[in-house]
Amino acid sequence: MIYLLIALLIPPLIEDIRERQIRNLYPFLIVVAKVIVLVLSKNKDAAIKSVIASLIAFAIFGFCFLVSKEGIGVGDIKLLISIAFYLETELFLRGLFYICLCSILFSLILLATKKAKLKSQFPFVPFVFAGILVATLTEALF
Repeated sequence: MIYLLIALLIPPLIEDIRERQIRNLYPFLIVVAKVIVLVLSKNKDAAIKSVIASLIAFAIFGFCFLVSKEGIGVGDIKLLISIAFYLETELFLRGLFYICLCSILFSLILLATKKAKLKSQFPFVPFVFAGILVATLTEALF
């Protein structure tokens, strides 16, 4: 199930790097994939957990969008909410930690080497992909 999410994140990863844009198709596909899993498993608790996770993600990233003044794109927010729906709360929050860690480390390295400035912008999906990958791998290992 996690492999499906990783596979579904590859096209928006490439698109974000190339065009700095994410089509609505990708979050939609992630949600549809999870809904299919939920329907097939008939697990009402998992469905409730998915909705709660997406509401938490909406609150977090809605606040970030309002405060950061275009620091995070709407496409990134849609993708993150769909990922939260797919992973449910605990694994999504762990992934969010790794997403933040990856983006902070990358930014600090670029700032230290003077290859970027404080106002520099980067595609965010590579950090999302890396963070979710690390979270799911550590989940599987531990």
